[in-house]
Amino acid sequence: MFSNSHEPFSNQHQNTRRNSGAFMGLSFAYMWLVSMYQLWFGRVPGPVAARRAVEDLGESVIG
Repeated sequence: MFSNSHEPFSNQHQNTRRNSGAFMGLSFAYMWLVSMYQLWFGRVPGPVAARRAVEDLGESVIG
């Protein structure tokens, strides 16, 4: 169960940590790319566009 080496983590554990870090980095990159695509190329949702039109008229959205 325990190794006799003086290293805090085994080689297999270090590889697992490296792989999980790489996976988290790739996941973040994917989420960032999707977010940027949605911001740059996505359409404005109808309720948001309607809210913007009301604000341009000078009326309060809250009430």
